[in-house]
Amino acid sequence: MLPSDSHKTTHEVIFGDCLGILPTFPEESFELIFADPPYGLAKKKGLGWKYSKHITLEEQWDIFSKDDFFKFNVKWIQECFRVLKHGGSLWVCGSFHNIYQLGNIMQTMTELKINNSIVWFKPNAQPNISCRMFTESCEHLIWATKNGKGKRWTFNYEDTKKLIHDNPKAGEMGGRAPDAEANGAAQAHHPCLLQARGDCPGPFPRLGDHFGCCKDAGEEFCRN
Repeated sequence: MLPSDSHKTTHEVIFGDCLGILPTFPEESFELIFADPPYGLAKKKGLGWKYSKHITLEEQWDIFSKDDFFKFNVKWIQECFRVLKHGGSLWVCGSFHNIYQLGNIMQTMTELKINNSIVWFKPNAQPNISCRMFTESCEHLIWATKNGKGKRWTFNYEDTKKLIHDNPKAGEMGGRAPDAEANGAAQAHHPCLLQARGDCPGPFPRLGDHFGCCKDAGEEFCRN
């Protein structure tokens, strides 16, 4: 059964390199950007351990030298800043491997203000393969806003009170996609902690959960 016209949306998926696609948009095109960029974790031979034949972290798009990784992060953040409207929000997620570099880059940008850093606990974290450090059971999110021209950012305070709970068990977020391991995809869904207002691009979407958040909020979504 086909959906009726009243249920159709104008959401758009654009396939391509975000550094090639984002420059095609004019300045101040979007009110909210959610970025899940490469973490720079992958190795040429991947990562495995002696108790399993499974090899992970071998995706070519996630392999960088240190210098190239920094240049890449500067470039996409600057491009996101360019297409973000004044008063708009930029959300960036990462792990300890890249989040401090991303935060440092964002702090040097005059009109970009970091409002919050959020720790997202993951009950389904990757196993501690090396047993030489603590298990990394969380990811980090940075919420920044583009200030200037008298524009204020949007924060849905009442909605956060309804959606976020103080009880850690009730507030746990995450979960595996059913075929995530088989397809080598990212294994965790990102929490939907915000509601978009206006068009919302996702420069590095992986599982489609960003699309779902925008759809639930009744807003348009564009990803590449």
